[in-house]
This record gives sequence, structure tokens and C-alpha cells, in this order.
Amino acid sequence: MNSEQLQLFINQLYWCDGYQREAALRRLNGCFESTLFPHLLRKLSDYVPINRKLAAQHLLIWVERPEGVDLCIEYFLDVYAIQKRIRIVGEVEDVLVDKVAQNLDKVKSILLFKQGKLSRALFDYAKKNQLFTDIELLEISKLAHDQRIRLNWINSIVQQEASCLKQEFIQTRYFDVKKVILYKLFEMGELDIKLLLAAFNSSCLSIMDFSIFALKKQNFDFYNYFYEMRLLVLPNEKVKSCLLQMVLLKWDKRDFNFFIDKLGDESSLFMILYKALKSGYLLSSEVVDLLYRKQVKLPFYLLGKFVGLGGFQPQEVDELYHLSNDPISLTQRLNIYGSLSFWDKLEYLTILWRYCSIQEEKDTLKERVEDLLNLVKYQYYAPVWTKDNKDKGVILFEAMGNEYKLMPHYHEEYQQLKRLIFK
Repeated sequence: MNSEQLQLFINQLYWCDGYQREAALRRLNGCFESTLFPHLLRKLSDYVPINRKLAAQHLLIWVERPEGVDLCIEYFLDVYAIQKRIRIVGEVEDVLVDKVAQNLDKVKSILLFKQGKLSRALFDYAKKNQLFTDIELLEISKLAHDQRIRLNWINSIVQQEASCLKQEFIQTRYFDVKKVILYKLFEMGELDIKLLLAAFNSSCLSIMDFSIFALKKQNFDFYNYFYEMRLLVLPNEKVKSCLLQMVLLKWDKRDFNFFIDKLGDESSLFMILYKALKSGYLLSSEVVDLLYRKQVKLPFYLLGKFVGLGGFQPQEVDELYHLSNDPISLTQRLNIYGSLSFWDKLEYLTILWRYCSIQEEKDTLKERVEDLLNLVKYQYYAPVWTKDNKDKGVILFEAMGNEYKLMPHYHEEYQQLKRLIFK
């Protein structure tokens, strides 16, 4: 039976007609392709008794084959779920679940290296049925990739003495474990400067943030710390860490600029500036100035993330897009248009006009100009622009109107626009 025929029969297992499902099960009898296994598990709860019986007979033969145990483990979620259903074949479910214990090496591998529902269900089953000793379970949960499984280890270590907790904080590579240990040591009043400085230099911002809170409680001298850092030749990772610390501390921007000049990694630069802008530590104009000073080129999608945070003036957006190392279409430049205010839209359209080189782009911009002119009657307040910007805005917008031959149709709107601008 080839893969296409197998898929047809698998599809037939889910037909509404019980006789057709029975025919498919009989036709699949003797087929032991792994893709069929989970479908047979679901047929154990078929509402037609003969179909449940056929699926059960097939599975009882299958689990005795060499690959049967591994399949029961791989599809353990389906195996475990059928026990909770209304229609079950009791003896088959018991056999399937019991097979898990016959390959504990594979179970342990899943518990250690897999994340998600399968590893968690297997862990709960192993714990409930004592497939491993308590010590083995603790060792597994200590090294497990899944955070929920690690919770078993966390619940154990928080009962330990402060010295053990400090040692575990240094040894573990999991941030969730480090955070719990920090909170516990803080409650115990056992946080020392050495440990807090290790947390202060963590790559996890939440750990770094908590360490700042704890260091302030102990009157730590941040000024002296950053002064000493200025005197050292630091690798990129340490420079990055110092910059993130300054963002969280809302530190003096002169120190921030000193360290940003030392940073040589463009991806780190983007991440730091993004977090600084998002937290309000830097203004949009400062971000643009820093990027120009560093003379970096970034992909358009990264620049778009900056703009997506908001707060950029139209001219700043245009300056930011000049730093792109990708060609930017008019459609991409218009991505932020809908989020702008009326007067920002007008200014942005006068900026975009210079990028319209083909007729399709000119038509697109013309539609935006017409839409804006139709909104003039709803405006009551003048823009907060300088006199030069007002003169420039009126001249450019009228020039656009003349080029697109809109002046005869929107003469009144243009006059109202001028009155508002010079109000």
C-alpha cells in the first residue's frame, strides 16, 4: 500500500457512515505504517462497537512489534486521552499505557529535551506511577528544558539553605530558576553584593531589573561602578550589558553615549536602542541621531519596528528610512500613514511626493491627497509648526495639487487649509 492509498483509507476512517469506517479498518488490517497509529487510537472511541473492536485488535498486535513501545511513548498524549473518554476499550488502554514503562531511556530523553504537553504528561505519569525514583525525578527536572517540569526542581531547592541556593544560582543556566532563587534569598535577607553583581550583569532583563532594586536597597554606588567600567577595555557583551543597565536605571545620557560609541555589534545596537525608545529613556530624535552617528545600515523591517513604537515626526521617519540597506517602495513608506494625525499626514505626503517616479505611485499618492482634502472641513486647529514649515507645507501641497490637477475641484478645501495653517 503506497502513501496515497494509505491516506485515502485514513480519511475514510472519519467518514460519517459507520460501515465505511469499518471497511477502512478491515482494509488497513496488517498495515503498520507509523502515520496510522494515532488514527487507530482515536478509533478506540468510535461510537460503533465493531469499529472499536477492530481498532483494539489491530493495536494489540502492533504494540507487541519492536516499534510498538516507542509509538506508545511518541503518541502518549493520545494514549492518555482515550482513558478519559466515554466510549473506551479498557483492557487495550491499560496495555498501551503500561508499554511506556518498557523504554524508560526514551521517556527520560523526552523529559529532558522536549518541551510542551507531551513531556509534561509523561512527567506527571512517571511521577504518579513511580517509573523513576524521587532522586532520579529531581535530577531530570533539574536539567529539563521544559519550564513546568523544572518547577519540580525549583520547589525542592527553595527548601535548601542560603549557601546551597547561592551555589545553584551560579551553576544553573535557566533564568526561571535564577529568578526564584533571587526572590527566595531576598526574603531570607541573604543577598550579598557578589551575587547581586552577577545578577546585575545577567543577560535576562527581569533579573537585571530585580538586582537594581536590591542594590539600591543596599545603597550600591552605581556612579563608581560605571566610572570603573569606563576605564576598562570591555568586550562587546560587557558593553551591551552596561548599556542595558543604564536604560533600566535611566542613567546619565553622557555615559550612555560614551558606551554606545564603544559598541561594535549592529544587532545589539538595534536591540538596545529599541528598548531605550520603548521605555522612554531615549526620544525618537535621539535614536535617529545615534544611528546616523554610528553610520549603520539596517534592514527595512528593523527600522519599521522603531517607527511602529510611535512618537516619530514625519521628517524623522524619512531620515530613518534613509538608513535602510533595502530598497523601500512607496507602499512600504505608507505603512505608517494611517496612524498619523491630520497635519502629520499632510507633512508626510509632501515628503513622499519626491519618491513617486512611476505613474502607479503617483496615482496612489493622488488618492491619499484627495482623501486628506475631503477631511479638511472637519479640522478646527492649526498645526504646531514653525513659520518656515508652514510656508513650505503650503507651497509643496499646492504644487502637488497642481501636478495632480486637483486645484479646480478642491479650490475651497485648499483655501480652508491655508486659513487653518496660518491661523
